[in-house]
Amino acid sequence: MALPIEMPVGDSGETIESLFPSRPSKNGLSLREKKALPKIESDEYLDEVLKNFSGNIAVDEVYDGRCCILSLVDNRTSKRLMFRVLEKSPATEDIVELLQSFRTILEQRELQ
Repeated sequence: MALPIEMPVGDSGETIESLFPSRPSKNGLSLREKKALPKIESDEYLDEVLKNFSGNIAVDEVYDGRCCILSLVDNRTSKRLMFRVLEKSPATEDIVELLQSFRTILEQRELQ
């Protein structure tokens, strides 16, 4: 029995035109992820962000599959100050550690 190699054209299943002009969603894929990590962890990035630091912070958690990204963000400028990637939901200890690490960074730069 011979099987067709290609999908038939037209009404039988092939997409002729898309109603959505934007490219398809790719959950969990970030085109900048490998380039952004060294940038965010660098002293130059943190120095630049802290120049305009409002003093108001927010802790945010975002889930990507089974991983959780716990971020510390300047609440007014929406700039990420630091982050942790966890393989579980964040516990109180994880949030306290993130805040203490940020406090240490501020003290090293003689900021309040």
